Amino acid sequence: MIIRLSSVVAFLLGLTLLVPAAAAPAATSLMVKAPPVKLEAVASSMPIWFEPNRGQVGGRTEWTSRAAGAWLFLTSNEVVYALPPETKFDPAKTRGVPSFKTTNVHMRMVGGRRVKGVGEGPMESYSNYFVGKHEDEWFTGVPHFERVRYPEVYPGIDLVYYATGRSVEYDFLVGPGADPSSIELAFDGIEGVRVDKDGDLVVSAGGKSFRQHRPRVFQGTEEIEASYRMTERGTVKVDIGEFDPLLSLRVDPVLDFATYLGGPGEDGLWNIAVASDGNPILLGSTQSPASPTLDPFQQPSIVSLAPIVMKMSADGQRIHFYSILGRGGWDSGVALALDREDRIVVGGTTRSANFPLRNAFQTEFKAIWDNGFVARLSAEGRSIIHSSYLGGSNSESISGATTDDWGNAYVVGGSLSQDYPIVQAIQPKSGGGNDGVISKVALDGRLLMSTFMGGPGLDVLRKVFWREDGVLFTGGISIYDGFPLKDPIFSKTTPRQGFPNAMLVGIDTATNTIWFSTYLADGASAEVNGIDVDTNGSIYLVGYVVDRQFPLKTPLFSELIQGSGNG
Repeated sequence: MIIRLSSVVAFLLGLTLLVPAAAAPAATSLMVKAPPVKLEAVASSMPIWFEPNRGQVGGRTEWTSRAAGAWLFLTSNEVVYALPPETKFDPAKTRGVPSFKTTNVHMRMVGGRRVKGVGEGPMESYSNYFVGKHEDEWFTGVPHFERVRYPEVYPGIDLVYYATGRSVEYDFLVGPGADPSSIELAFDGIEGVRVDKDGDLVVSAGGKSFRQHRPRVFQGTEEIEASYRMTERGTVKVDIGEFDPLLSLRVDPVLDFATYLGGPGEDGLWNIAVASDGNPILLGSTQSPASPTLDPFQQPSIVSLAPIVMKMSADGQRIHFYSILGRGGWDSGVALALDREDRIVVGGTTRSANFPLRNAFQTEFKAIWDNGFVARLSAEGRSIIHSSYLGGSNSESISGATTDDWGNAYVVGGSLSQDYPIVQAIQPKSGGGNDGVISKVALDGRLLMSTFMGGPGLDVLRKVFWREDGVLFTGGISIYDGFPLKDPIFSKTTPRQGFPNAMLVGIDTATNTIWFSTYLADGASAEVNGIDVDTNGSIYLVGYVVDRQFPLKTPLFSELIQGSGNG
């Protein structure tokens, strides 16, 4: 079959390539597609919540929360702030995993009572932790609360933790007749604590500092003068000016972790999909420390990386659910797709021998580096429908996903393994280098089709889209000669040594055959980083181009900026 090229537009706004539908006699015109949503902007106003420890973090932790730049572990008489330091990276020692540990700062209420925290302000959202290989290690439906109250930590004095914006604060609520001078704080696991010239409490830990701003004390609407005072024992007390002992007081220290981190430590977000109710589902990775043992002299907590899937309201103000896949490894979720019932297909890479599995077609982690994984969550994020490793004995990456009308999931990526799992393969053997790979997984978790797609060089498939006529489109990069072509529009590789060629493949999923396979420019270096299809069946590609000879037609911009590649 000859594929007609109807229109090619500059890669800055997407290489827009028309491939007609299988049954269509002629091509339709193409247009430039809008740029993708910036994921960090969608989640920038994500609220903070507190959740009870149902076993998801272990240890004696009762409640946990994550503020901008710190994890909080609340217990009956102290709070542990887990503060991540700068990342260190030594591939020779850490198998490619950045090596760093958290600095744990313990703040104790000296002389305070050990009491159970009580959640207040229940939220509609919840968390799900799929944190082990087996289902009995998972914790789902963990509720979210706006506040946690510890009643009577001192006689007549409650302690309340709550969120303000992207930070966590705490208040001592002093009842009528109670003595606020009994409040005394001790910090463990630190290098030093002092009151600076502005009246702020500066805590040094891990070679840096964070601060609690000068305490503010209110009686009704009136602010009472207050200040920190260091005791001879190195603990901290709050001195309060004149107040009416028959009325209640609110003592409000203000935490500021930005001075420690130089900025918030956020989850990384890599993909987005919009559910049928109009709310976005985000995919990314989160860094989470192990729960501290609550021993002031313990070693700092190891930080791991795990994929996260979360659903938010469209305005970014509310969380519907927050699900974590895996614990203790260095795993990343990259590929995301929704099926017709809003079930969530996730693909990525894992270095974990205990990645959560259910209805898996591959139960063994085989790689010397990374194995791929593919998982499907229920629409509400509370359960895993199927989850499996996907890879061989060397290394894989899964970077694109899509679904068809029957709920089958297609994932694409790259593999260095000669023994990548093969089923009903279009290309049953590796081309000899890093091959592109395509795998099809049924709704019940069966591997229906899995194939190599590559030559002797470096080939990676990055994005994929299934069209309603049954044609699967996938694109990516190919470096060096030999990528398998069929009825190509362009067949010449770039003469630039080590530079990529952009390529596109169409597969007829009904017959499991290649419909076409082509480079996207004769001799020009480029990459494909995104693919989609509109309601007319037209294909849109976005990517990156280096060479002036990249073919243009009716371009919005025709000049290539020198010195770097262009979108």
